[in-house]
Amino acid sequence: MIDTTEFLSRLAAQLKLNKQPAERRAVDKLLNQVADKYEDGRYANRCDAERALRDLVDKIPTPKPVAA
Repeated sequence: MIDTTEFLSRLAAQLKLNKQPAERRAVDKLLNQVADKYEDGRYANRCDAERALRDLVDKIPTPKPVAA
């Protein structure tokens, strides 16, 4: 059975909810990094990859609002 990174894409979509556009772009970049590492076998299992993505997304700084 070939394991894909579709589960990471679904998680990223959930994590992007209620985020600013800059934060959503950051999630996309992190998704690509984690997915590549998962495909390379750097995570022992899917749970480790999901945890890594969640941890990285939690570290994204919230953009400051632009004054009008």
